[in-house]
Amino acid sequence: MRNKIIIVVTLILVVSGIAIWFFAGKKQPAPVIENTEPIIPEITGEPTTPIKEPIVTTTIEVVTSTPSSTTPTIPFIKPVGKTMEIISTGGEILSINNVYNKSIGDLSLNGVALKDPAKYFIAYYPNEQGFIITLKTSDVTTARTEAENAFLSLTGTNKTTACKLNVYLTVPLEVNADAAGKNFGLSFCPNGKPIK
Repeated sequence: MRNKIIIVVTLILVVSGIAIWFFAGKKQPAPVIENTEPIIPEITGEPTTPIKEPIVTTTIEVVTSTPSSTTPTIPFIKPVGKTMEIISTGGEILSINNVYNKSIGDLSLNGVALKDPAKYFIAYYPNEQGFIITLKTSDVTTARTEAENAFLSLTGTNKTTACKLNVYLTVPLEVNADAAGKNFGLSFCPNGKPIK
């Protein structure tokens, strides 16, 4: 009986040794990569090199728009002097009168109100490098003529240069429902349209 136990134990050890030798000697196949997207490390934390000195060292006048629930506060530098540069619709840099010197009030998004008589309203928005002219009376022909003359005076431009500026001339819904929301442009420019 004792011999039987020794034979069984020896047999178990031999089989185990063969199994270990068989499986340990084989190389495992390389894993198959299913995902072909590049692996991009996640960027977290602060930059490794903090900025130690301010980027702007000169004193400037910074105007901040009034924040609302959807509009972030955007610092803006008002131009100083008699003239200012503006980018034309064709990408050309033009010099016009500094309209901030004629400002009658600040608007959201760094805009400035320039004129607000009974018949029209003119504003400038630097983020768009453009002007908005809104006609406020049903006599749109007279209002448009007066507004366009005021615009030429404000900007100090002639009609040819004014046509290079980004100008949105519109009529509100309460003045003319058919014309509301459309850009009619300046009447003397190639893109000017008649208001009906």
